[in-house]
Amino acid sequence: MALVAGETLAQTADLSGVPGEVVNYQLNATRRYFFSDPEIVVLPNGDYVASHALAGRDSNSGTSGTTSLFRSSDKGATWSSLGSLSNMLRGSLFVSGSALYLIGANKDTAGNNTQIRKSLDNGSTWTTPTGTTTGLFSSVGGPGTPTNPVVYGGRIWAGFTTSVYSAPVGSDLLNQANWTGSDAPPWNGYFGVSGPLWFEGQVMASSATGVVIMPKVRPESPPVNFTAKPPYAAVIGVTSPTTTTFDPATGFVPLPGGEKKFGGSYDAVSGKFYVLSNPVLSMYESGTVPELVRNTGAMLSSKDLTHWDVEKIFLYTSNVYQEGFQYFQFDYDGSDMVVASRTAFNIGGTMDRGHDSNLLTVHKIQNFRTAAPDQLLVADTANNQVLRYEATQDENAPLGSFTLGATFSGAALDKPTDLAQAANGDVYVREQAGRILRFDALGNFISSVSSAPVAFQGTQLTSIVQPASGERAWTQPGSGNWNDIRNWYYWGRPDTNEEIANFGSAVLTSSTVTIDEAVTMKGMRFQSDQQYTLSGSGAITIASGTGSGSIAVQRGAHQTLLSLMLGTDTAASAIAGTSLAFKQAIDLNGKELRVTGAGLFSAEGRFDMNGGTLLLDGLSPFTFGAGSTAILDGVLHFDPDPILTIAAGRSFDLLDGTAYLSGQQFQSVILPPLSGGMTWDTTSLYSTGAVIVVPEPGGASLVGALGLMLYVGHRVRRERSGADG
Repeated sequence: MALVAGETLAQTADLSGVPGEVVNYQLNATRRYFFSDPEIVVLPNGDYVASHALAGRDSNSGTSGTTSLFRSSDKGATWSSLGSLSNMLRGSLFVSGSALYLIGANKDTAGNNTQIRKSLDNGSTWTTPTGTTTGLFSSVGGPGTPTNPVVYGGRIWAGFTTSVYSAPVGSDLLNQANWTGSDAPPWNGYFGVSGPLWFEGQVMASSATGVVIMPKVRPESPPVNFTAKPPYAAVIGVTSPTTTTFDPATGFVPLPGGEKKFGGSYDAVSGKFYVLSNPVLSMYESGTVPELVRNTGAMLSSKDLTHWDVEKIFLYTSNVYQEGFQYFQFDYDGSDMVVASRTAFNIGGTMDRGHDSNLLTVHKIQNFRTAAPDQLLVADTANNQVLRYEATQDENAPLGSFTLGATFSGAALDKPTDLAQAANGDVYVREQAGRILRFDALGNFISSVSSAPVAFQGTQLTSIVQPASGERAWTQPGSGNWNDIRNWYYWGRPDTNEEIANFGSAVLTSSTVTIDEAVTMKGMRFQSDQQYTLSGSGAITIASGTGSGSIAVQRGAHQTLLSLMLGTDTAASAIAGTSLAFKQAIDLNGKELRVTGAGLFSAEGRFDMNGGTLLLDGLSPFTFGAGSTAILDGVLHFDPDPILTIAAGRSFDLLDGTAYLSGQQFQSVILPPLSGGMTWDTTSLYSTGAVIVVPEPGGASLVGALGLMLYVGHRVRRERSGADG
């Protein structure tokens, strides 16, 4: 084990509380001498090889880097030292053919050079770089930090901060002549910052994306306004061995923990990219510099490098100032992810900052492709709250209040004492006085109830049922920006055709969610008595990867000031007493908009069908507001709700605001078939918005005709179940 000047073997380290497997450690952690550059690789024979370097003023990394290597032959349970290599740091381990390689830099200051070493005995011995044909690259600055090289298009690609070096597979990788370096895109004053903000890029590749390098985005000395931005990473494309490309309009992607160095890799089995990062939990968002908050480790995934989901938190310590897990690098071993961490942890010595690591630890995320959060709820009776935590390999990570909002059925939460959860994820909270409140799995309030359908479990629920896949919840108590992933539960901004935005009970007053970009999502759900307004310079597309899109209004009156287009057929429902007003253009785009329920949907801008279908169930008319412009080049389809009775003389309001149609008519109208000598009268459709059931000409009896006369003017606007006896 490593010893720092001033330490003796008599000083005993207590490793019992350290999460994961300890590969190497030093007792004290100081900013003058700490572990850096963790790396790990799974060898073809199943062994693991891990490494770390030394950094800090007392490490001599400015003149000669030192990297220590270790091997495990029992899947990481125990480790043996393979010794140290001088003139090597920032090293990345990778396997090519039958050889193990380590590519890094000789030192940590200006004028450094790239070095690459080769081992043919699984890391026991290594070649020594002496010239350009033996691994010492002339005039090539070293890589920023470890980044697992990848194979793509017949070449091996290694990341160098915001550029790449590559060589043909099968070539002599110790010969500099076989390597080609790329350019690096310039930093063009993005975010209003003149100096570069991107560092420590990770190289990744897939058949869909090609080779990319993905650096963290964070300035060395951030201006005040930058701290208000959500955490970003950048996606830099590599178009050839010599050329990179970057589009600032699409290249900055929100990534929890993206302001710090993260590890990244593509998994061909799942078809996903994975990142291990250090997201900042909400309780640490103020009062602490974000790039130094490294007390939480999380696994994220993405199908396209743009839309990232946090899959689970696997490490957390509450000692945010002195402890941390960071600079993760990882490899795959079957269904497990094997992780190397540069870890700062109190083992009985002197602690400085969480940045300054005193251990190399290895962790496993088992069955990582199907891993999910393991969360628990705790009723904090004394403080009138229900808290959400996530179990990790160390402490439980605090995720804040489970219940979103301040008042529920007119009163604040008062001394919660018992919790229960139904199979569908709904959570029931019983207060000391007996009131029972029902919440969905996201924490949105649903209603007060007289009893719970399942037994209460006391003040704690473990391994709770998670929200359904793709469900995302707005968690801010007021207005905010859609783009900021910190405004959504579990950093889950809805921005794909698999995700539904839930605008629930979190807001305390009428609030505006600002969208300044084009957003695609599977659907939206409104369930708040406070009004949500969607506004901004962006646009919304409702498109579902499977099945129909959805728009559901379950509580309150809401509005969108953004244009909306359908990318797939979409079901829109609103219960009685609720409404959603579309103040800007709606484009059915040739798709079906199925409107159901007794609530109100209104189009108050341009309504363009483009060959689509407006399907109505007759419980409430679809309303055209003043200022609307309707282009009815599509089909109106009436598919009555089962509670409606179709009988002679019945009139069904399908449309309101027909005065604003300006003579427009649907290309066709589909009505349900009738029997018993009945037919539909549509002559009032474009004047009153109604269709009426009448006897067929010549087929009505005198009594039937008289009945029809008695029904003239009677219009069923919101017929309830049982209204016809």
